[in-house]
Amino acid sequence: MFYFGFFRSVFKDGQWDLTNYHLLDLGRPHHSIRCMTVVHDKVWCGYRNKIYVVQPKAMKIEASKNNV
Repeated sequence: MFYFGFFRSVFKDGQWDLTNYHLLDLGRPHHSIRCMTVVHDKVWCGYRNKIYVVQPKAMKIEASKNNV
């Protein structure tokens, strides 16, 4: 499986807490995420021929679009 990992917590000094991460399963690990962007309060990422819409606060894939 291919996992999309993201970090939510930041220490007060502005440094990332690299021990506090979350993983979302996007499928087979043979391909990489090609692009990511923030759209309002969500993260959109391109993986293979799909676009995934991730809700980072809920740590869930909200939607996906095939054959882009």
